Amino acid sequence: MTLRTTRFVPKPASSPSPTSPRKVLRVADASQYCGVSTSMLNKLRVRGDGPRFVRLGRRTIGYDMNDLAEWLELRKVRSTSERPKS
Repeated sequence: MTLRTTRFVPKPASSPSPTSPRKVLRVADASQYCGVSTSMLNKLRVRGDGPRFVRLGRRTIGYDMNDLAEWLELRKVRSTSERPKS
């Protein structure tokens, strides 16, 4: 997995109310938010190992920030020998 540093730091996602729109990131922004390359995010999506995604169009993919935060939370571990939860 390729990690990279970036200046892009979106505001933390809060639970949207029924009247407010959900924050959906396109693949490039979602990969920056997660700290992985767009290629890695695409591979994870194809394998079914990545965060849940939304089909915005025929070829357009989006990621709900709440789903990205949840996926990152599940990947937290305390030791290098520990496996992330699925």
